[in-house]
Amino acid sequence: MKALNIGEIVNIQESLQTLVGATWQGVCHKNNRIYIQCYLKGRLFQLNFDFKTPFLCVEELTVKKKMKSEQTPFYLFAKAHGLGNQIESVEVLKELGRVMLLKLSNEVSLEFRLFPMEKNLILRADGKKMALAAFKPLLPVEGKEVDNYSVRSLEQLCEEFYTTSVKKGIGEKLTAEQLRQKEILKKKKVILKIEEDVEKKNKWDWKGFAHFLGSNTHVDLESLSVPSEFMGMLQEGTSILENMDRAFEKVKQVRVKVQNSQERIDQLQQDILALESGQSSGFKVKATAAKNTNLFDVTGAKGRKKNIGGFDAYIGRSAKENIQFLKRSKAWHMWFHLRDVPGAHCILQVPKSAKVLPLKAVAHWLVKETFTQKMKDKDGLKFDLMYSECRHVSPIKGDKLGRVKAPKNQNYTFKFDLEYAKKQ
Repeated sequence: MKALNIGEIVNIQESLQTLVGATWQGVCHKNNRIYIQCYLKGRLFQLNFDFKTPFLCVEELTVKKKMKSEQTPFYLFAKAHGLGNQIESVEVLKELGRVMLLKLSNEVSLEFRLFPMEKNLILRADGKKMALAAFKPLLPVEGKEVDNYSVRSLEQLCEEFYTTSVKKGIGEKLTAEQLRQKEILKKKKVILKIEEDVEKKNKWDWKGFAHFLGSNTHVDLESLSVPSEFMGMLQEGTSILENMDRAFEKVKQVRVKVQNSQERIDQLQQDILALESGQSSGFKVKATAAKNTNLFDVTGAKGRKKNIGGFDAYIGRSAKENIQFLKRSKAWHMWFHLRDVPGAHCILQVPKSAKVLPLKAVAHWLVKETFTQKMKDKDGLKFDLMYSECRHVSPIKGDKLGRVKAPKNQNYTFKFDLEYAKKQ
């Protein structure tokens, strides 16, 4: 759902004026949503705030809904300090941006921050405050609000919110068929996003740019006349040869990214076919798990492979092969290396759902492959094993030794057991 603009927030504020004078009687915090029930002259209203979107709306209930809340700090604070107070006013704090404030009796207030990136709900009562997320004091908005945007009606906003929302309201559950259709729609959106990214990557003709530079190596960079289709690709402050090397490196990177994207699209299309072939009476077909790529096939490397704990593990024979394995691994695959010991890196192809890692087995295999014949001298010595998801590991640019940066690595200290290593 597209973020709310200031005009739409004003319309929501006007619809909330019906709550002025209502008494806060109930609260529920569930699935990133806050539900506030209020009574006004025999009528029951429910204020719904979705933290994920963020979105705010009010509805009148004909029957009181049972609200079973998660026991969160916000719920407990609201139950203790908010219930029983009357809503006195509903305001939009335009000077602070997309902020709506509900003032209640006894100096209680609810501040709804409807910014896409700094969304929040802050409850202030009895000189204390509680929020759904950490927050900072807001500063006045500089400049004037843009007034040439289109303002959606309340009906459009509600329809868009409820059709794109992941969860439905309290007491309402999606049917199996609705879950299946939602999953299909989700995967189709992912495919469109990947195709857009591929189109952007192919927009730059790095190969043509590299050949253009190759035919002009005799020309000074300052006097080089760059054609319009290559504008923005030249890196100033470097030589033509360095730009040419950079362009050829970009060609390789784009080729790999496009290939990975196509593999992902093929997998998603298979998942969609599997989901569409399921019975409409129930969500019975489970999307097929993504198959692991054989790193030897995609890189041409001839390192070593081993099954550890039911997962495929790879070690390169050289620094170049280690980096190739890292680049062709999935984001959730695990990377391992012995701390402060130059040598092999290991990639373990674990699924996203893996909760336990075979750390001991991987650690002993790494020592075995790093020291080979000399591993007999390492019996009983302590080592530190670094490990991290591949998404958090990146090669050091220009380094020929295969070193990497792993800022979010974890540590596993172990004592090398020669007999255990021989049994592997």
